[in-house]
Amino acid sequence: MIFISEESYENQNIDKDLILHELAHKTQAHSLDILFLELVTIFHWFNPLIYLFKRLVQANHEYLADEFVLRSGVSVSDYSDKIINHTFKVKRTALVSGFSKMLVKRRLKLLAKFKQKKSPFFRLLAFAPISSLLFITTAFSISSEPLRGTFSANVIRWSAEKEIRMEGNLKVQFGRNDFTGEGSFSGFDKGTLLIVDGKRVALDESINISEQQCNLLILSKVQAKSKYKTDGNLGAVEVYTSR
Repeated sequence: MIFISEESYENQNIDKDLILHELAHKTQAHSLDILFLELVTIFHWFNPLIYLFKRLVQANHEYLADEFVLRSGVSVSDYSDKIINHTFKVKRTALVSGFSKMLVKRRLKLLAKFKQKKSPFFRLLAFAPISSLLFITTAFSISSEPLRGTFSANVIRWSAEKEIRMEGNLKVQFGRNDFTGEGSFSGFDKGTLLIVDGKRVALDESINISEQQCNLLILSKVQAKSKYKTDGNLGAVEVYTSR
């Protein structure tokens, strides 16, 4: 479906080349790409790369539509002039492609190079969807896997304040934590559930692990809630000893 302003329709002030551009968006189902990205954003709103991917994909849609118009036989110079004249007359919504100043500038540069045998236009067309797919796939894989690590200590306990503490002779290696020393360490959010060898540790309970090396899984709030229901609302740490 292509939307045209009532005023343009009544005055028959409809440019065929710009309609052809919008028809390219429709026939290539660009709105489905945008809807998919909006759905991804709902679940990965915290990932700043998602917003970069959305802009990249929307820009790629414009380049594809421009190519579609030029391949229909439209003059590059005439079409470029029409883009400039039309740019500031269009209002954007979240589910349609837009005409930001920077995007228009890039489009015009690529249009000027359209006739080159090895045009950057086509390299960008190939790069954009592949990059988007790789980054989105990475975003999903990062969020779906718990953080893994190892540590050794004399005691691990879940304090009365619901803090996980490792105590004694320490050797810790997970995430950005990589150190050896003696004392007490708590590198987890307050309220994080502690599970040792499949059993939930009670408040203020200490588990003697005698400096043996233990494997560690740190579950996000979403992962912990899925596995431990409301008890895992604030995340969970699973410890596996070598017993």
